[in-house]
Amino acid sequence: MSPFKQLKKNVIVGSLSFFSLLSIVTSVNAQAQQNKDQDCGWSSLRFHADYLPSVPSKGSKIVWGGNATDGQAVMNPPFTRQFIDRVATAKARGLETFAYLEGPCGDTGGKDDGERGRCRRMHNSFNAKNAPNTENSALKRWEPYTFQQLKLSGRYGIDYCEIDNLNNNVNVPMVPLLKKIKRMYDNQQIHCRLVLKNISASEVYQIKNQVAPNLRDADFIAPFHIFEANSSKQKAAVDKAMLALKGRGAVAIFSFNTDAYGSDFTKDKFVTCPKAIRSGPTK
Repeated sequence: MSPFKQLKKNVIVGSLSFFSLLSIVTSVNAQAQQNKDQDCGWSSLRFHADYLPSVPSKGSKIVWGGNATDGQAVMNPPFTRQFIDRVATAKARGLETFAYLEGPCGDTGGKDDGERGRCRRMHNSFNAKNAPNTENSALKRWEPYTFQQLKLSGRYGIDYCEIDNLNNNVNVPMVPLLKKIKRMYDNQQIHCRLVLKNISASEVYQIKNQVAPNLRDADFIAPFHIFEANSSKQKAAVDKAMLALKGRGAVAIFSFNTDAYGSDFTKDKFVTCPKAIRSGPTK
C-alpha cells in the first residue's frame, strides 16, 4: 500500500474513531442533563411569618417555610426548636425548606411593635460572645447573627433563606452583601439559596450585571423572589427580570398583606432543582 493510501486510511479510521468518541460523549452528556432535569420540577411555596404552617405530605411539590426564630431571642442554635423539628419533618418527607430570617429587623406596617428593640438586644448579646468587634449600629450589628443562620442552613437542612428588612429603617447596600453571600456559597460555607425580597426590576438587572451575569453565577439565588406590594402592577416587569437572572421557571411571588406576611401570596409556581446538602459548620 502506498504511503498516501495508508495515510488516507489512517485519517478515515481516525475520523471514525473521533466521531464515535464524540457520539459517546454527547450521549453521556445528554443522559446527565436528562437525569438533572428529572430532579427539577415545578413547585409552590407554603409559608407564613406568624406561625409554622403544617408540613405537606410526602411527594408534594411544595417548598415548606416558616419564621426561623418566631420573634424569640434564640442563640445557640439561632433557630427555634419548633422550626428545626418542622424542617426535619419536611426533609424526611422529601420536601425542600425555606427559612424567613429577620435580618436587621424593622417596622411592621410602618410601626415599631417592639421588634427593633428586641433585635438590638439579641444581636448585641450574640455579638458580645461571638463577634465583639462588630460595629454597634443598625446597619451592622445584625450581620454576625444572620450569617450564622446562613452558615448553619446545611446542618439543619434549610434550602432557601430570605433576609428581611434590608431596606426597612436601614438601607443595606445590596451588591456588596450579595457578593459576600455568593463568595461564601461558592466556598460551600452556605447551603441555602438566597430568596430576594422587595427588589425592583431595575435592581434585579443590576444584580445580574454586577454580581451574577450568567446562570452559574446566579446559582446562589433562589428561583422565587418575594415582593410586597399593594397591587400586581410591577409583577410583569419583576417576573421578566427574574427570568433574565435565573432562567426558566423563575418568578416573583407578590405578597399583598404586609401585616400578615404570607397570608396573601400570588399563586405562582417556580422550578426547583434540589441539590446535595452542604454541611457547613458544626456549631
